[in-house]
Amino acid sequence: MKGNILSFDEATNRGKISGEDGKRYDFVRMDWKSQNTPTLNLEVDFDIQENNAKEIYCVEKSTIKTADNLDGKDWLTTLLLSIFLGYFGIHRFYTGHTVIGVVQLLTAGGCGIWYIIDIIMILTGSYKDSDDNELVKK
Repeated sequence: MKGNILSFDEATNRGKISGEDGKRYDFVRMDWKSQNTPTLNLEVDFDIQENNAKEIYCVEKSTIKTADNLDGKDWLTTLLLSIFLGYFGIHRFYTGHTVIGVVQLLTAGGCGIWYIIDIIMILTGSYKDSDDNELVKK
């Protein structure tokens, strides 16, 4: 089952996991099978035995480019559109945020403030397309 770490106390080596079924499961450090330390909100995969989590593994996010994430909006294209045409919200149209794009078009990029914030968000990797997908660095 998949879940997230709710808590872990290093002094007692005990913690709790919230399972995808909505239940909470206790665990002890010796059932932790990953090299990293259990931390708050870490996504895990585990087995259940008598309402306890056993055989707990950290779920690592894949950085491998697959056919699914290659179809996303290009990071560099979005950045360049934002830098050169951000006052008109063109990068918002490109990434599917058409309503916000119209607002930026009518307000000159939010009087220049919104335009700068968008560039910073793109550079730091926190800007997402309208489907909540990260931009793809090809």
